Amino acid sequence: MEKSNNDWNDVEIQAAVDAYLKMLAREQSAQNFVKTEENRTLRKGPLAGRTKGSVEFRMQNISSVLVEMGRQRIEGYKPAQNVGANVA
Repeated sequence: MEKSNNDWNDVEIQAAVDAYLKMLAREQSAQNFVKTEENRTLRKGPLAGRTKGSVEFRMQNISSVLVEMGRQRIEGYKPAQNVGANVA
């Protein structure tokens, strides 16, 4: 059973943020990584039951929050356009 996008719990959000920051650090230090593989790893573990698309959108939400904070984001994750007020 897939979860709706509205019920991300704190553990799921933390796992997504941790993975995002790990990828960002790799990008900033010119280390290779594959976003699709990171997405798959998350969906095999803490984000089991989430779709590939929902994880991708969560990463775009994280980009939006980082941009609002004046911080760098992963190039491949453009900030989401419609981020809810409760995302940050």
